[in-house]
Amino acid sequence: MNPNPLARLEFMFDRLREYSRFPMGAGVRRPFRPAPLFMRHPFMVPPPPFMRRPSGSASGAPVSNPLETLAKGLSTTLSQIAKTVPVTARRHSDEDYYSIAKEFIPADAEILTPEFPANSRPILVTDLDGDAQDELIMSYRLNDEIITIVLKKTDNTWQKIGEVCIPGYDQINYRNVESLSGEGMKQLLLGCTSKGKVPVINGYEIFEGSIMQIFSRNYRWLELVKPENDERDNTGARLAVWNETGDDTYEIELLRWNGLELEPQDDVSSYYERSVVPYYIKKVQRNPYAPSNWYNLAHALIKAKAYRDAAVAIDLGMRVDAKSEYREKFETLRASINPKQ
Repeated sequence: MNPNPLARLEFMFDRLREYSRFPMGAGVRRPFRPAPLFMRHPFMVPPPPFMRRPSGSASGAPVSNPLETLAKGLSTTLSQIAKTVPVTARRHSDEDYYSIAKEFIPADAEILTPEFPANSRPILVTDLDGDAQDELIMSYRLNDEIITIVLKKTDNTWQKIGEVCIPGYDQINYRNVESLSGEGMKQLLLGCTSKGKVPVINGYEIFEGSIMQIFSRNYRWLELVKPENDERDNTGARLAVWNETGDDTYEIELLRWNGLELEPQDDVSSYYERSVVPYYIKKVQRNPYAPSNWYNLAHALIKAKAYRDAAVAIDLGMRVDAKSEYREKFETLRASINPKQ
């Protein structure tokens, strides 16, 4: 059984508390004795006995450096919680789907392969309308717009049942088919990007034999969140939409389709624990001396309901915030934590 990622984070903060008791100055080399921590967290690898000052510092002498220790140790956490978006598998058939779909596009069009999900193919073979019969989906670029066609086999003949055009974009960033409602009907998701433009994700359904757009949202990052095992019977996948608000801070919504619109989900704690906290752990790992990284990590931990760890992250962030640029923000975060939580 894999340990909880937040428990690993707790270990790192506990270790940091131990290091913070030691003096930080030139010539200091003091051993670290982590035995009490390993009684609580036996799955962790022992830390080094001492740390050295970063190469860019004024002195190269060995010192006890809690922040560098934390940054190095967090790589273990990241390796355990990396996620991969499931890939839509190509169906087995004697038909050459690529050649079939290519007959329906202009000769001078450029066929596009989506960037995501990973290992996507130019042709997507899937049951879009829920009738147990596969449709073929292909995207191409022509005259400064992206066109996606959907083909269906009727009376042993492939026919185009519809197409969608997205002008002003030149790349397919994301293309997938998934049920965002859990009610059988699936949605076609098309994310498009272009240099100098905000990416957009459009959703489509087949309605009365034709394709209808049902939503459109801007995004910076996008993730399709599959339902947990105990949710598969009554809910669909969720769409996690990240939009940047500044200082590498993101407004993150976890959305599902309710039949009329994309509806934000109230409880986002599990998503923050699984995806958002690891992202900001990585940021802290890369630069543990940036107070903005600690602020964003603390904010994500609060959203994940890891209040004790959030309080520790706030304290550490205020320690590295030498110019007090984030002091007010840190104090606001701290005030939002209920002492009973």
